[in-house]
Amino acid sequence: GHYAYALMLNSARPVFRPSGVRRALNLAVDRPALVQQGLRGRGLAADGPVWPNYWAHDRRAAPIPFDPGEAARGLRAAWPQPIAFTCLVPANFAILERMALLVQRQLGDLDIRVRLESLPPDAFNRRLSTGEFDAAIISVLGGPSATVFHRLWHSPGDTPRWNYWGYRNALVDAALDAALGAADDTQFRAAIGRFEAAVRDDPPAVFLAWNETVQAVSRRFVVPADSAGRDAAYVLNRWLLRPPGSAAP
Repeated sequence: GHYAYALMLNSARPVFRPSGVRRALNLAVDRPALVQQGLRGRGLAADGPVWPNYWAHDRRAAPIPFDPGEAARGLRAAWPQPIAFTCLVPANFAILERMALLVQRQLGDLDIRVRLESLPPDAFNRRLSTGEFDAAIISVLGGPSATVFHRLWHSPGDTPRWNYWGYRNALVDAALDAALGAADDTQFRAAIGRFEAAVRDDPPAVFLAWNETVQAVSRRFVVPADSAGRDAAYVLNRWLLRPPGSAAP
């Protein structure tokens, strides 16, 4: 799927304003362990906002390492005082609850105190949309179009967006604007690459893992072959009813 589990950081909170804090938090998370322990191995480590199978994704970029030593040094340099914050978790979403507990444990190894606050979905969404949070565990879209990135990560403005965490970065804005205005695939790919590089330098979140799920579709339908390895719902408009009497594969 195009969804990544992520620890969203409210950029309006003083502790998360320094980009050094956010970079250090990304180094403090053991993503392969999260995939194994939180998703039972059914997922991919995530260290950015773009789905790894997206055609314009920059595959040359090295993954963010798990480096608690460097994370500790970065935190001391960017925020010398102890770090403590509250993380909102939507109640009764087992995977998000499990991921939140694992992240809490991993950050606790660096003496970062994370208090988890479980909320019903309506209260969770209200707090998120009004900016009344320090951090939140959510699943966030990583595709399939540049419009998604623009709505999630472009600086807040007059146009309705999903950037509830108040993230602002001029390089990200310029790259996303260039992607929407690209004249061809080469320009578009270059713009997405600049977007990814800017996010790595100034991360708005701690991206954790891309989800993998098993889907079952009734044999009464013919699903397009190009949906293999993807969420079949994205090609729902091209599903066909299997002709009566025809053999299903």
